[in-house]
Amino acid sequence: MAEGHIGSVLGTLVCNATLSEFPSVAHVYGDIYAICWDEGGTECYICTVNIPSTGLNPTLIDGPFKGESTVCHRPRIIKVATSVYAYVYKYNLDHGLIRTITITNGGNIIANIDSFDFEGVNCGEPEICEVAPNVFVVVYVNTNSDGKIVTIGIDDQGQIAEPLLDSWVFDAGYIRNPDVLKIASNIFAFFYGDFVWDGWVKTIGISDLGSITESIIDFLNFETSTAYYINAAHFTGNIYAAAYHDGDNDGWVTTIEILPNGQIAASYADRLEFSPGYGMNPSIIGVTSNVMAIAYEESASDGEIYTFLCLSDGDITTAPRDTQNFDSTAAAYPYIFHVTAGIYAVAYLGENDYITLKTFDIARAGFPKHLPFMGMG
Repeated sequence: MAEGHIGSVLGTLVCNATLSEFPSVAHVYGDIYAICWDEGGTECYICTVNIPSTGLNPTLIDGPFKGESTVCHRPRIIKVATSVYAYVYKYNLDHGLIRTITITNGGNIIANIDSFDFEGVNCGEPEICEVAPNVFVVVYVNTNSDGKIVTIGIDDQGQIAEPLLDSWVFDAGYIRNPDVLKIASNIFAFFYGDFVWDGWVKTIGISDLGSITESIIDFLNFETSTAYYINAAHFTGNIYAAAYHDGDNDGWVTTIEILPNGQIAASYADRLEFSPGYGMNPSIIGVTSNVMAIAYEESASDGEIYTFLCLSDGDITTAPRDTQNFDSTAAAYPYIFHVTAGIYAVAYLGENDYITLKTFDIARAGFPKHLPFMGMG
């Protein structure tokens, strides 16, 4: 296949048999991955799966393990150290909670280790990203829909430091569905929609010890129409991409130049309407230095993969490189991630809102990409 062309589905795995929402994924070791989700905003579950390097016949290793039995909405999971993982979510009374858990390299889920109720007022739609070893930043919607970031220390044994390392309300206006990417050492980009769903990106400095520089390095209002559920990913060099859907549920992707010092180009590099009919809740990932892929929910709730070519300056080729339907029944909240070589996977809500995993190949060249951001906007 030519670069960017998508092969047929290689394998399918249904991970549970109950109504679910908002899957996220962390790489465990080798062919093993952890998937975390909530069940109707009440309970949090985690399972581990084996995805062979061929992509064929993925299997369930352990779980579903119930990590939270009270209230859990939109959990996000991330690796902390060998066999130690953290997941953050909106908890009871809208608090923000982070837990750590032991998952062995073989995929065995052992038990929760520690927890920290880090936000006592409101923690909507949290996303988590590593700052440096044992230091993490969480961005979320706070009181009055302010945008807030906090930094949290977690040691290699899963013990969570209290109190917070630092915190800052970086936008006292109104934010929705934030996402975060590490741009360079100590430089982070925060993507979000505002009160009228304009799309914004702001860059902020955070030290390896978790100290937040309480000033915005630079910002860009990259979408002045509507940008729902932004998911961002690195493409190549200084080019980043934000995928989202608009008020008509059309799918869009915008490329933006962000320098390692946090300076953002004065205007976006390019923009593409990748799904004029319906492109809900997109999840984006870089495939090669020339190709990106987007997984999204199509008009009839189908799951679709779309690949496109993009130049090193962010200029997007308008014609799709390829498209592929990966589920003709249901595919809500897809989360695309790289497995190995040309093998990719999507975790999503399939038929009956069960957590479903599909694998497929995308023809590629160059070095592999890895898990996007953390999470999916």
